[in-house]
Amino acid sequence: MVNREVRKRNGIRILVRSALGAAIISVCSWIAIPTTPPITLQLFAIFVCSGLFGSRAGVSACLVWASLGALGLPVFSAFGGGLGILLGHSGGYIFGFIVASLTVGIVADHTKRMLPLLLAMIGGTATAYLFGSLWYVFVFMQNEISFLQAISVCVLPFLPWDAVKIVLAVFVIGRLEKFFKTY
Repeated sequence: MVNREVRKRNGIRILVRSALGAAIISVCSWIAIPTTPPITLQLFAIFVCSGLFGSRAGVSACLVWASLGALGLPVFSAFGGGLGILLGHSGGYIFGFIVASLTVGIVADHTKRMLPLLLAMIGGTATAYLFGSLWYVFVFMQNEISFLQAISVCVLPFLPWDAVKIVLAVFVIGRLEKFFKTY
């Protein structure tokens, strides 16, 4: 009887954290720093949610966010939504974000220490870049540009900003993790 109650409570906790995470990712997707290209905070939000909530709730939050966007709700950057965004030039990054959330979440399931989380976020960012760049070359551009050209367009302009997001995400997790401990 006790095990069933604990499982039920954990399931509710994951559900609530997933919904909260999807909302946070959506709001941070709308926040854009007006540069060329514009910089959004969705990757920051994905890292914070996965780092605080762990792999199950972090990945669920990303899946809920992506699903809401696929259904047409304006949860992506610039208040975008719809399958056209998932199938467009940035679709690979959205799929890469889900894998990045898994990477950070798995580490967060085991530790909240700064260095492992930082390394997981670097790996998650690289994974998102890989998914996004491959998608851009093979699906969106249909092999009209090389992978290296895609990297110069789709990755290099974002590297400094993503480094800042990673450092801020680790800091925020360090400050908030005591409020999200599972008892």
